[in-house]
Amino acid sequence: MKTKSAMMMPRSTQGEKRDGAVSSIVGRLIAKGGSLLTADDLQRLRRLELAAAEIEELVAEHESLAVALRPHMSSLEIVKPTLSQAEDVLDDVVERQRRIVDLPADTNPFFEPSWAGKKLHTVLSTVFHAGHAHYAAPELKNLAKKVHKVQGFIEEADKHFTTSFPPDLKSAPPMVFGRDAECRKIVAALYPVDVDEEDGRPYSVMGIHGAAGSGKTTLAQCAYARAQAADEDRSGSFDISMWVHVGRRFTQHKVFHDMLEAATGRPPSSALVDRDSGDTVALLQDELRGKRILLVLDDVHSNGNGTDLKQILSPLDVVGAGSKVLVTARSVDALLVLGADISSCLAIRDLDDDVFARLFMHYALADDGVDERDRGILEFIGAGIAAKLKSSPLAAELVGTELRARPQIDVWKNFRDTISAA
Repeated sequence: MKTKSAMMMPRSTQGEKRDGAVSSIVGRLIAKGGSLLTADDLQRLRRLELAAAEIEELVAEHESLAVALRPHMSSLEIVKPTLSQAEDVLDDVVERQRRIVDLPADTNPFFEPSWAGKKLHTVLSTVFHAGHAHYAAPELKNLAKKVHKVQGFIEEADKHFTTSFPPDLKSAPPMVFGRDAECRKIVAALYPVDVDEEDGRPYSVMGIHGAAGSGKTTLAQCAYARAQAADEDRSGSFDISMWVHVGRRFTQHKVFHDMLEAATGRPPSSALVDRDSGDTVALLQDELRGKRILLVLDDVHSNGNGTDLKQILSPLDVVGAGSKVLVTARSVDALLVLGADISSCLAIRDLDDDVFARLFMHYALADDGVDERDRGILEFIGAGIAAKLKSSPLAAELVGTELRARPQIDVWKNFRDTISAA
C-alpha cells in the first residue's frame, strides 16, 4: 500500500494567549495554513493583514486618531469573529492531523491536505464573499495613505510623501488657525542673522515640539513661508533655505542627500546614492560654505542614538555666521540633542475649542455648493464632531476631508453618533 507523506504543520497550543488584533489573527492564519490556502485566499489575506496593521499602528501611535478612525475600524471589527473562527478551524485540522499522522493515509479522510484546504477555504469564503474583507482592505489602505500624506510618519511609504518637502514659496503661506502668535515668535527669533553664536557654532538651533498630529509641521511651514517673505524685505538675509524631512528611520546619508538636493534645487547625481556619505557631505559643504542658511528639519525623532542625530548637522560647520536651524519633533529631547537651548524650544499648545472647531469646518465644509439651510445644520453637527477629536489638527484634517466629499446631513449625523459611542 502506498502511503502518502504527512504534511508538516505547526502544533496548536492549548490555552495559548492570542493577540486579538486583526492583523495578528491574519498573520497566524497565513503562517499556519499557507500550504492549505489557495493563491487567491493568500493574496487577499496578505492585503487585509497589511491594511489592518497600518491602521492599528496609526491608532496606537496617535491616540487622537482613535475616535477619527472608529467608523473605519468597524470594518475590521466585522471580520474579526469570522477570522477567529477560521483560525479555530485551522487549529482543529492541524490537531486532528497530528493525532493520526501514524495511521495509514487511506484510513482517514482528515489526512488529506485537499480536505483541510477545502474546509479552511469554506470558512474564509464567508469573510471574502460577504464583501467585508474585500471592502476593508482597499478602503483602509487608502485611508492609511491619506494619513501618511498628511504627516509622512511611515518612511517606507511612497517617496513622494517622505522626501524633502519645502512649502511652495510661490504660493501663499499655509492656512494656520490659532497659531499666529507662535508663528510670529518663531520668525522674530530667526532675525537678526548677524549675531555671533556663543558656543562657536556659526548657526543656532530652535525647535517646535508636541504630540503627533498637533500641528508642528504646519506651524513650521508658516514660519518658513513668512521668513521667505521677510527675506525679500531684508534683501535676502538667508542665502540658502532648505526643508528636509528626517523621519523615524532616518540615515545620515539620506539626510545629507536631501540637504544637497534642497540646497542646489536639483537631485544629486544617481552615482551618489550608493557612495560613501563623505562624497555627499563634501559636495554639500561646497554649496554651503560661507553662506547664511535657514534649514528646517521636520519630524525628527529621538531614537536613543544621540550620536547619529548630532551628526546630521555636521556639514553646517562651514556655513556663514547667523545661520538658523528650525526643528520639529515630538520630544524636546530630540531638540536638545541637536543643540537647541531649552529657552528656544516651543511647546505647541492645544487649540482653543472655538478655534479648533473653525479649523475642522475649514476642512469639512466647502465655501460653496452647499444649501444655506443645510450649511447651518452641518455646522451644528460639525461642532459636535470637532469636540470629539481631542484638539488634534491631524484628526481635523483627516475627518474633515472625508466629510467634505459627502455634505449630507444624514452622513454627518451617522458619523457623529458613531464617534460619540466611542
